[in-house]
Amino acid sequence: MPLIASLVCAPLRADDSDKKKKPPAEKKEKPDIWIEIRSPHFIVTSDGGEKIARHVLEEFDEMRRAIQLTMPGARQNLGVPIRILAAKDAPAFYKLFPEFPPEKRRPQPNGQFIPGPEKTFIALRTNVSGHWPYEEVYRGYARQIVRRSYRNLPPWLEQGYENIYGTMTFSEKGALLERPDPEDMSTLYESPFLPLDIVIGADRESAYYTDGDKNTVYNAESHALVRFLLSDPEMASAKSLARFVDLVEKGGKSLASAREAFGDLKQLQNRLEAYVKQIKGLPADLPLPGDAESGDAPKTLSQNELDARIGDFWTNRGRREDGQGKLEEVLMADPNMADAEQSLGFLYLQQTQFDDAEEHFSKALSINSSDGLSQYGRGLVAMSRAGLTPSPSVADAFEKCVAALPDFAPAWFNLASVYAARPETLQKALAAARKAAELVPGDQGYQRQLASLQEQIAHPEVARKTSSGAIGNSSAASRSNESATAVNPRRTAPPPPGPANASASTPLEIHDKTGGEANSSTVPARTAPAVSATPVPPPATAGNAAPPSSPVATPDSSAARAFSMIGTITELNCSSAPQLRFTLKSQMIVLHLHADDIARIPFKSSAANAPGKLANCSALRGHTARVTYVFVEGKPWEGEIQDLEFRNPQ
Repeated sequence: MPLIASLVCAPLRADDSDKKKKPPAEKKEKPDIWIEIRSPHFIVTSDGGEKIARHVLEEFDEMRRAIQLTMPGARQNLGVPIRILAAKDAPAFYKLFPEFPPEKRRPQPNGQFIPGPEKTFIALRTNVSGHWPYEEVYRGYARQIVRRSYRNLPPWLEQGYENIYGTMTFSEKGALLERPDPEDMSTLYESPFLPLDIVIGADRESAYYTDGDKNTVYNAESHALVRFLLSDPEMASAKSLARFVDLVEKGGKSLASAREAFGDLKQLQNRLEAYVKQIKGLPADLPLPGDAESGDAPKTLSQNELDARIGDFWTNRGRREDGQGKLEEVLMADPNMADAEQSLGFLYLQQTQFDDAEEHFSKALSINSSDGLSQYGRGLVAMSRAGLTPSPSVADAFEKCVAALPDFAPAWFNLASVYAARPETLQKALAAARKAAELVPGDQGYQRQLASLQEQIAHPEVARKTSSGAIGNSSAASRSNESATAVNPRRTAPPPPGPANASASTPLEIHDKTGGEANSSTVPARTAPAVSATPVPPPATAGNAAPPSSPVATPDSSAARAFSMIGTITELNCSSAPQLRFTLKSQMIVLHLHADDIARIPFKSSAANAPGKLANCSALRGHTARVTYVFVEGKPWEGEIQDLEFRNPQ
């Protein structure tokens, strides 16, 4: 019996001992903690903790103050703060940019600057090295400020400004304006300087001006000249550069303004060459004006709040489907997320789905009635439906927007358009138009609107005779960088800007094929509404002429303008052969393009692995190509393909 008992009890004791053993603990990933710090000009969202978030905020605030010091009359207040997403490492950056996984064979960018019609985003990694890790981000920021602030800056000054802010560093004393960068120094050592008469007098039609090639004597000398004018004690104390900017903005010729502001250009040339040849020259200290913005207390974001910000970021950088999915998931988890409702409202507005847009803006306002951007979106929807006879509710929405966001120029512009439709509110229209033009002097559309209203009030009889025939065409006449769409509020590829808008040197390489310049660095802005009482047509330029006829079917337009962009062919639709539809993606811009007949598209190739012919539609996917297209309206795609050139990946 004891033997049996022992045999029976043994396994029982074994079972008891097994129960006492604890299962191995599962490794749980620590949830990412993202915090947000707000200041009047920036909102920093980061997973790097408060120290890193405040460092990012301080550095961008120092850049803002440096621009305030060195760029006279700069308009840095966008009306809404710039949103900065600061990822602490490669995996966190991957959450913002799924196309850049954290792998060694494909390095991630340090950051990107992504402007939009309502919001501007900056996304960056904070675990970066190098002397100027955010050069391209700062260049993008400076480019946006230059184009908002000025109408008539010559290209040498625009390029010089972008260069100095891209390579500016900061210390406890303030900003450091360093010596010209090594590439510029090398170019100027190897080649003779151009006479300053040529550099300063060159416009964008000049053979010396090449926007895409950085390593030219013209570019290097432009960069060095701006550095010298800002760092030389004599020029700085005389505020010579500010004097020059004032003269050209008032309509003065570049060369004559330079002689008045800088004095003898031959003497300036000698001093510039001596400055460049200084082997042991030191950086110039620039004490920053004003008080630093430290930001408010940090706020820890919930997962839904973080996802709402990522979804908003994705929709603004062109990943519309991904952004929409993310935002809808947020609202399923938390129906009271006003930011997600607002973001979906603008997304549907881009797609001209006005009922859905209005529903989301209304929900956002029911949660937060003081949200100025949601009021602005509500106004755009109402304006799109009202056409030429906007109802009082349209004005009400824009009035509430400017009350909440008094420096948001697009709302003032649209409010002026609404007021201009009624004679009794014409003076209010003039005041609103003047406000928009003062906030963003560089926007051609705002300036045209102001001039139009001034003319109408000064000569009402002439205005009444001309307005009825011109009012329907005012949308095309009022395209601008900052203006907001009413009739067709969607983002497409960038519209051709005015002559003050130099194209940026970025990998997007979008070009106006008719001689104008396309803004390659920005997400396109909304076009002006067709309700201006007396629209002023754009000046006749070579860029307004129609391009030569093409063998490919073109949209219904008597003056179609051709543009081109280099990107990667992604989504393909070959189901309606011989028609072709595909998506062309490049860094910050997504284009949906179409051709009536794939076999009729002229194409060539400089790529080794390019398809030999275009008959096989599915073979196009994944290839890098330069695609020439013309804009179309009222289609599910933004452009009609004119020709295609395959290229090796950049």
